[in-house]
Amino acid sequence: MRGDQRVWLYREVGKVSDLEGKSALGVAVSWPSPEQGPRPRDPSEVFRIPSIANLEPYVWTPWRGPDEVRGGDMPDWERVQGMASAAAPPVDHPFRLRCRTVLTDFLYIPVEAEDPNVTVPDPSTNPK
Repeated sequence: MRGDQRVWLYREVGKVSDLEGKSALGVAVSWPSPEQGPRPRDPSEVFRIPSIANLEPYVWTPWRGPDEVRGGDMPDWERVQGMASAAAPPVDHPFRLRCRTVLTDFLYIPVEAEDPNVTVPDPSTNPK
């Protein structure tokens, strides 16, 4: 948690598609309900990642919402197959994204250094 936001830290070594601005990140979640079990997953939110060649190192981009929202059970597969996507309902808890490039001679800062909760066990895996 950072403030009132849940933050997912994602780190990746840059590749050619990142330099060319051809990368994207898709996110879709299911929110479990103790009374009803897992719900169908939310629509897929797709974020196009800006070319890392155009980003100033160590400077965060502004926060932004998804570039596209896709509905259906398998929206990414449907798109690859050339099928029309189902209309996407509104997303109850939309994601926001920002990114930055970091120049380093090692892979990344260990996530434990930024988020002490990473090593905390998931309470749902140890029912009382």
